[in-house]
Amino acid sequence: MTATANAQRRAALFRELFAADAAYIHRPLLRLGVLAADAEDVMHDVFISAYEHLDELDTSRSARPWLAGIAFYAASNYRRHAKVRATMPDTVVELASVAGSADPEADLERRRRQATVLAALQTIGNLEQRQVFIMHDIDGMSMTEIAAALSILPNTGYSRLRLARDQFRDALDRLAKGETA
Repeated sequence: MTATANAQRRAALFRELFAADAAYIHRPLLRLGVLAADAEDVMHDVFISAYEHLDELDTSRSARPWLAGIAFYAASNYRRHAKVRATMPDTVVELASVAGSADPEADLERRRRQATVLAALQTIGNLEQRQVFIMHDIDGMSMTEIAAALSILPNTGYSRLRLARDQFRDALDRLAKGETA
């Protein structure tokens, strides 16, 4: 294959990957603690890294676990380098946006539930555990896919999942009782 043909193949594969999975990658970034205001920039970092490592993608499988693994590392990098900012919490902004909705009460309740889940997710202190929890219990990936995407053993993944579930459940219980997470 000529260099031009290879470049065209890579470009086409990347365009297809971005079109299919950009919206998907945005959600795990938010769940991993990336602020909504920064999520698009971090998502672009994910896809830049994906393009740089495109030759490592197994096209016979779904790209989502592979991208989720890259998103995990991008979110880790973001959190490590994030500057402390005084901003209005994203949940307050989202709750304020339901005013023009057809059913604002239902939208408000849905957003409150989302805020509760996000608050509970943030209590999973170990980012590796949180990532496995998100990939498995929220995104529905198999442990085999998760282990491959994160370069871990499946048993390590199951251990992280168990610990994350315990922390998540405890946080939901505290939030239901009105305690802070």
